[in-house]
Amino acid sequence: MSPPRPRGGASSSSSSDSSWQSWLDRNRFYVMALVGFMLVGYLTSQRAGGGGGAAISSSGRRVSPGGGGALPAESSGGRVHNKGGDVKPAMGNKPAPTKVRAKNEPREDDKWLGVREESFGRKVFLFPFVFSFFEKRKKTLLKKNSTSKTPLNQQQVHNKYAYEVEALSRRGADVVFYGDSVFEAFRGTKVGIANKQFEGVPAVWASHFKTMGRGALDLAVSGDTASNLLWRVRNGESPAPLNPKVLVVNVGTNDIKRVSVEGDPEDLASGVKPGKDLATATAAVVDTLLEQTPAAHVVLLGVFPRGDENGDQQAQPSKYSPTIDATNAALKEYAKKKGGAAKGGVTFVDCGHLLLEGGRIKAGAMPDATHPSAQAYEDLSKACLAPAVSKALAAVGSA
Repeated sequence: MSPPRPRGGASSSSSSDSSWQSWLDRNRFYVMALVGFMLVGYLTSQRAGGGGGAAISSSGRRVSPGGGGALPAESSGGRVHNKGGDVKPAMGNKPAPTKVRAKNEPREDDKWLGVREESFGRKVFLFPFVFSFFEKRKKTLLKKNSTSKTPLNQQQVHNKYAYEVEALSRRGADVVFYGDSVFEAFRGTKVGIANKQFEGVPAVWASHFKTMGRGALDLAVSGDTASNLLWRVRNGESPAPLNPKVLVVNVGTNDIKRVSVEGDPEDLASGVKPGKDLATATAAVVDTLLEQTPAAHVVLLGVFPRGDENGDQQAQPSKYSPTIDATNAALKEYAKKKGGAAKGGVTFVDCGHLLLEGGRIKAGAMPDATHPSAQAYEDLSKACLAPAVSKALAAVGSA
């Protein structure tokens, strides 16, 4: 559809103008259609924030996971004070201040990992075969990362989980677990990579939780603090698309370690203090989950006991015990105030006593003094966690 070139090298200007006018007259419809498509594509891509990924905000609205969905931490002088707020997972195991992405600024993490909704503008400007190539590339990377032995980071695991939520949205899931490494162990992974420490634990998940109702989904990430978890549920890992009946939350052990070991809480990226403030950060997660799924019931686990890193690791109480006890007491009070209604209620469950015996961590229950062994997961699930989840599931179903 290229315009005709006038014959001869010395053609007059009027002849050239006439040939262009003639070409435009013949192809006016195609030119107008092309301009229209480009204009609509541009406006649509601007409205979509440059074609960023889709996520679910705390209100259930779809937002961009790399940008406006994350609430920035209030920072001053290099410190991050974010009590009860959310902190985007860092590329390592520790949280970092959230960087707010400009509207059209590219995301720093892998663009082809996670859930993305391509804007109409992106589809207009890219040829179909190019678009198809990148879609296949995205699926290949997702599959590779699900079995990869290369260390991932928390952001990549978050992207993978966001994709899983989107993929399961049609079928749904009746039970969704949220937490840190204590719950990620049910996948047999640590930050997304298979870990020998958790061998046998996925079998416990399959035996007690996997087939509950329409099924269960584990969205826990090793190293997460309450602030990290809050960011995740606001930016792609909301349970809303899954329409669950029960949400199980266990987070706080990493906050407690940092508060107890790494000094002044005001210097911590999690920005929480022992006891009541720590429970407030976890409560913010639960409140957000119930805002997103008001018909669900939350089973809130107390923080498990943990031993010292040095000396007698199995001895109790440890240096963490006072903070753990204060946090669990505050969480129990919070759940009591929320009420135990089948829908929109919270049940506090403390299974930690099953890991202790005679003033010590039970022999073989927590080899590293932090994570239960496969047998301990079986005992905890059978005697405490699974019955609590089943009870909540039955209550919501009959309400």
